[in-house]
Amino acid sequence: MAAPVAASHPPYAGEPRRPTHPARSVADARIIDGVEFQRLLRLKRRVVGPMLAGGLGFFLVTLALAGFARPLMAEKIAGPLNLGYGLVLGVYAMCWGLAILYAFLAETCFDPQAARAIAEREARS
Repeated sequence: MAAPVAASHPPYAGEPRRPTHPARSVADARIIDGVEFQRLLRLKRRVVGPMLAGGLGFFLVTLALAGFARPLMAEKIAGPLNLGYGLVLGVYAMCWGLAILYAFLAETCFDPQAARAIAEREARS
């Protein structure tokens, strides 16, 4: 029996996305079509989107200021520390803060939702 051919077009509105790998298509479709898995995806988009936008936004503002507002970046804010170094330290702290926040949310929100999605899949099979 020949393997199914992958669709050459993206799914249409309302058409469910189906995996094209023949060995995994049935198991993946059970998970992807599940209500709990869709909730997990919505939850992750709702959390990761603002984190990504905020982190990249702060980083790009820091870059723009470094390139176009050099006198402002040279302003002293505390002893030998100027605004430029302060913002770079802020980017470093923000990256660590977002990583720690994501790890916390993964453990408290995403993992339980993933377990519910797996339980739903097992209940349907």
